[in-house]
Formats: sequence, C-alpha cells, structure tokens
Amino acid sequence: MPKSRKLPDRRVVYCLICNKPQTAISWHLAKRCMAQETPEQRQAEVVRAKRSMKRWTLLGRRWDYSLLQKCCKDPADRYRLLEHLEENDFLVINPPGEEERGRMKAAAVASDHARQSRPAALPSVEGAAVTEPPSPASSEEEAPETPTARVSKGSRRTLKRLGMYQRVSSDDPLIQSYRLHLKEVAKIRNAEKQISNVCRWLRFLLPDADGASVEFVRSPDKVRAYVDNLTEARLNRATICMHLDNLLRFVAFVREQSGPEYDAECDTFAAALKSAMRGIRREGVPAKSAKLVIGPQTTLYHCQTILRRAQEDVTTVQTNLDQERHVTEENKTRLRQYCVALLLLKACVKPWVVEKLQTRQWLERTSYGGFVAVTCRRQDGHESSFALEEDDASLIETYFTKVRSGVVRDTKTVETHLFLYRSGAVIASAHVELSRLHRHYNLPAVSSQEACLIAARDASLLPQAEMGALRAYLGVGQDEQDPPLSRPTPHQLVLVATNLNSLAGRWVDQEGGVWGPSLQLRVYTSPLSFFLACSLSVHIPDPSSLSPSGRHPARKRPRETSPEESTDVGAFFQEFPVTLDGQAPTKKQRRDKGFAVDRALYDSWRSYQRNLRRTHLLAYWTRKKPSVVTVQGYIKRSGWRSNCVSAREVVEGWAPPPKVGLTNDPDLIGHIRNQSWPGLTIAESKIPRAGNGVFATKDFARGTVVCDYHGSVVSAEEGMRVLEALQPGEGSYVFFFKAGEQRLCVNSQVAPCQCHPDKATFGRMINHSTKRLNVKGVVFQVPGEDHPVFLIKAARDIKAGEELLIDYGVTQRSFGGEAQGLSWLDN
Repeated sequence: MPKSRKLPDRRVVYCLICNKPQTAISWHLAKRCMAQETPEQRQAEVVRAKRSMKRWTLLGRRWDYSLLQKCCKDPADRYRLLEHLEENDFLVINPPGEEERGRMKAAAVASDHARQSRPAALPSVEGAAVTEPPSPASSEEEAPETPTARVSKGSRRTLKRLGMYQRVSSDDPLIQSYRLHLKEVAKIRNAEKQISNVCRWLRFLLPDADGASVEFVRSPDKVRAYVDNLTEARLNRATICMHLDNLLRFVAFVREQSGPEYDAECDTFAAALKSAMRGIRREGVPAKSAKLVIGPQTTLYHCQTILRRAQEDVTTVQTNLDQERHVTEENKTRLRQYCVALLLLKACVKPWVVEKLQTRQWLERTSYGGFVAVTCRRQDGHESSFALEEDDASLIETYFTKVRSGVVRDTKTVETHLFLYRSGAVIASAHVELSRLHRHYNLPAVSSQEACLIAARDASLLPQAEMGALRAYLGVGQDEQDPPLSRPTPHQLVLVATNLNSLAGRWVDQEGGVWGPSLQLRVYTSPLSFFLACSLSVHIPDPSSLSPSGRHPARKRPRETSPEESTDVGAFFQEFPVTLDGQAPTKKQRRDKGFAVDRALYDSWRSYQRNLRRTHLLAYWTRKKPSVVTVQGYIKRSGWRSNCVSAREVVEGWAPPPKVGLTNDPDLIGHIRNQSWPGLTIAESKIPRAGNGVFATKDFARGTVVCDYHGSVVSAEEGMRVLEALQPGEGSYVFFFKAGEQRLCVNSQVAPCQCHPDKATFGRMINHSTKRLNVKGVVFQVPGEDHPVFLIKAARDIKAGEELLIDYGVTQRSFGGEAQGLSWLDN
C-alpha cells in the first residue's frame, strides 16, 4: 500500500485580527480577515504577526514567580494561576518551594470547599447557574418549577454590562407578600429563584424607584427591551420563557392584590408578555408573528410603521418596473402586499374593500386636489369610498399595469378583481397579505380593525363636524346588516384622508396637542375592551419611556452582507446583463460595483443564462428534430464550454412547433362560445360624452385576438332596418362587415344577449376613433357554425390600463350629416 504523505510541520503564527493560530498566515489573511484589503496591507500584517510571535517566543513564555506574588496576593488564586501556567508549557523561573506550594494548595482546597457549601444566590439570574438539588420531601411540590440551565461566562458578562443584575431588595413588603403567596398558595417551597428574577425585573422596569411598586405595570413597552437584552446575552429560548413565566405569575398576583384601578394595566402588561413569548422561536421552528402592543398611547403612527419600513424597497421596485428592468417575483409580491397595506392602514378601509375591489372601479377613479377617489361596490348593495394621495395611487397603478397584467390567466373564468395572486387567483384574505408583509420585515403585526379603532378614538381631537365625518367614514358602530352609507363627495373623501394623515403624525407629550411622530407601543386585551376604555378618555403618555424597535429576534441568515453591499437582483441584472455568450461577473467585478460577493447573485446569473441557452437551442431547430451530434457541434461552435445543457437533454426536450391557427385554436373557440375574454373590463370612458368603454387589464401583443363583436349575425339589409327603427337619441350597437361576397351585420342592440344572459359582451362597448385606434377587425369562421364571427385584434401593442378604440368607419358626415357636431368621431 502506498504510504500516506506526511503533512509539513509548519510554524504556527497567531493572527492578530481574529486571535486564532494559523499555519498559513498569508493565505488566511487573503481569504478571511483581510480579503477586502490590498496585497501590500496584507503583507504588512504578516510581518506584524510574525514579529509578535517571535517576541512572545523570546519573552512571553517566561514568567517570574516574584511577579506573580506581587500581582496575585491571594495564595489560593496564585496557586491556580501557577498550575495553569505549568500545564500550558510556560516557563516559570524562581518557582516556590515544596513547603510554600503545599500551603497554597491547602488554601485553594479550602476555598473550593467553602464555595461549594455556599447556597446559590446573587451570582446569576434564574437559569444562569447550577441550582441546589431539591430535598426528597419537597420534590413533588417543586414539580411546577421550570428546569434551570447553565449560562456561559460570556452571557453573564453581557448581562452585567446591560445592567440586568441590579435588583430591588427582597425584604420589600410586596416581595415578602409574594414569597408567602408562592409558599402557601402556589405550594412552591424553593421560590427564591423566582423571587430573584422578579426583583431584577422590577429594578429594570423601575430604575429610579426606591423599592418594589405596582407601578411597573404601566411600562409594558419595556418588555421587549428586556427580552432583547436576554437574547443579546445568548440565553436559550427555555431560559427566556422561564423569565416571562415568572413575571406572568407575579402580574397575576399583583392583579389579585391591587384594586380594580390596576386591572386594565395588568391585563395590558400580561398581553405584552404573551406577545413577547410569541416572538421567541423554537429551535428549527420559525418564529410566529408578534402582535403590535396596543394601548391608550398607541396612534396611527405606530400602526403605519410597516409602511415607512418598506417604502424605500417598494419605491425601488416601482422604479425598476417603470424602467422595464428585471424584478423578481418576490419583489412583485412585496409590491402587492404593500398596496394592500396602504389601503388597510393608511386609507383605513375594510378588508372586504380590498378583496372585492374591481379593475373597473379602479379605472373609474377620479382626481381631486392631489388625491384620487375610488368607490368599491359589493353585489349586496354595500359600497365604500376612499381617497389616496397621488403618490400612493401611483404605486397601485404600477401594480395594475406592470404586475397584475402578467398574472392574468387565459382561463374560462375571467377575474376582474384588482388584487390577484401569482397564480391568477383572487386574494383570499387581505389580513393574510398584511401579516405576511409584517413577517417579512420582522415587525409586530397590526390589523385594520385596530387601526380604525385608534383613528376613531383620536378623532375626538378634531372639530366636531370633522370628527363626525371621520367616524362615519370608519363605520364605527355600523353593522353589516345596516343600510349602506350615502356615497361621500370627493371633497369629503379628501378631507377625511387629510385628517387621517394628520392623526398618523400625531406627537404625544406631557402637554399634549403637539403633532409629530410618537414611538410608544402598548397592548390591550381585545379590540372591544380597548375601544371601550379608550373612548372614555385619551391618556397622554410619558415620552421619557419611549419603546425600542419592538421587533422579535431576526431570523438567522447564512451570511450577513455589509450595508455597502447590495443584494438587489434587478439592479444586478441591469449592471451585468445576461446574454447567450456572456461570462458571469467575477467576485472582483461584483465587489467593485457594490454587490454582495457571495454566490447567491452569481448562481442566479448562471441559472438565468443556462435557461436562456436551453430556450435558444430548443427554438433553433424548428422543422426537423436534431441529432445529439448536431447539437454538440452547434454548442462547440458557439464556444459554450460550461453552463450549458447537454445535447441529449436538448434532443429529449425538442418538440415540433404546434400548428395552431385561428381555425383550430381550442382556446379561441372556447372564448367565443363562452364569452370569457380575459384581460378586459368595462369602465367609464375618458372620451367626453362617450359613456362607458372597454379597457385592457393586461398587456396585449400586436395581432393578438382581444375579443369578438358578439351578437346575432344578420344581413346588411336587416341591419339597416334595425337602424331605421331606433328612437331619437338611442344608441346603435350594430356593426356592418363583408365576408367574401356577403354583406353582413352583427346586431348587438339587445343586451345582454339571449345566449349569454349573465355576461356583458365587450365588443359592442368599444368606442370609436379614427386616429387613435388600437384594435381592428377580422372575419373568422367558427367550425360547425353557419355564420362567421367578427373578431377584434390588437393593431399594436396594448398596455394594461389603455382603452380599446376601433374605427367604425363613421364620420360627422355619415347618416346624412346627422352626426355633425360630434367632433370625437373624426378624432
């Protein structure tokens, strides 16, 4: 057998940056600690590390015992230090004699014995040290106790640095009564650790108080800060939950002992503890979404935190979409969720408005004073109107024209709702969309109902008339069975939207009445009890205890990028376009352009190029199936030595192009028979005095069949008789066309038609234009039918939101000059 190669005995040099031993210091600095620096800087660091190692070899390994005697007066500690140095091959000169070493050893043994016999007390919080084992007689009573766990020395140092070891006196009357309660009522004999935790809690919540006080329940906003400190100290989930359980038990005791005036505050504090526990994730299980801490001090500013946090990201997505840049599906989904959040938290609409909002209603929006007014109607007669700022409306318009148009599916069921999933289905729950957006940004969730209740409470700060209008808009006290409110005017909607924006920026201080952002978060037990309590009085909070960020611990990621590094895939593809013959950007190129240097963006680029090459190869041979040798030769001539599919995969995936025309297209025939044309809606036309029109809700390429002019096909003579029978001022819905030698007419005067009584046909609603037309007609014979069909195709590329216009061949001089004065006929 061949001998295994012996590894070289290299000299170990410590890296002075990470303080770890390295056998190849140059390679380590280039790949790890100084990967971003220049070679000259790395060489200087190598020289410094080698000099330090040489100096330690000459001087650092030698210790003088007389120096140890000066630095360490205690004989027990000096003996432990001496043992440590000798065990690690340090050189101790002038060592002590056997007699002196024996005395130091005896002192160390006595110190260890005294430490072991001392009862567990202050050195750590509960779960931070090994506890004294319970006696056999009390083991059953101690069953409710949570098991303790060790905490590393680094965690203890972090807790001390954060001030978590300070505590109130355990001799305080409130603490003494709680100790008696645990012993007599809860039957917990060894409750000192719970008492110790509660004392530390109280000192953290009331740092300036002389002793324990029930006033701590007025500071639920500090719960998250305490949990964040425990998390920063790297305590495990069980230990943190143990702290929260101990305080929950103490809060229940305080609520039972104090008067009814503290019931609401105790419930608020207990809800804050439970919300914090929800944000703590189990090992291997994603954390649940924590809920926003709601209370009398909460304003709309807190509810709209998610809008401010995601605004920059959503603006970037909107810019990339408007400039036709690459945007990932995840970012498109984020834009949809942000639009839903705008309606729920800023416009304060009901969830059903978001779920039932139609494309027609969005297209019929009206502009007024820098705002956009929209009305949503349900089939049962209920309707709701709201107003948005033009900047917010532009985001929804970008979603409608750039994102929604790409998810509309060519199915028999035509979806006319504004908000659709990626699959083309209507969003099932607006609350789910909102909670997913909160979870993505690690923010506590808030519902639209809570936002409406807070807005209704703060409306008392407005004048009486504006308060009544705002509460009527929010529907406070309205039931679903009540008759719908009368539709407000655009002026009233703009006034309501302005008041909501003012309430969202309300500043709360000790004097009250000042406007600006407030940063205090609190919780309440239920929306009903919260509204009843808040409707009695508006409590002005104390800004001296503003809450922290309020986020639960962030999810662990494989690698964190620096703030200077970008992970935007759309910007990355814009900077490094993917082509068939291009090369993936190197790490240096990615770093120079400010992108992350890990493999995530690099792998995305290569995956996109691989799919692009596969699509190109499958489309290259259209008439005859290629052989493996042919495909291999083409790949070799193209110079694709890597990142390319195999020739066998191309041959196996090749298929001849389908020969589908208008006569044998099953989807087209199904749309004609079912009158299910996707991507269209009927809304009020932008042409003056033109009535309703047909608008595109998705993009149509040139030559695509958009719809048909549906109706009964009759002869041209019968169509003329229909025109002559029209009453003065009655609109005509007939279309004359020529099929071969026949002159025919489509009669759509009666709507809805007898064959589709539950559907509105689109062709008859398309308005006329001579110069701005974007669709044109073509005659089509459906197999098995007696009469031809007049199809309407896109004359050019049509974008979502455009109105369809066709040239009917009618001018002001038509019909004997009866159309004189209708200038839009010629335009």
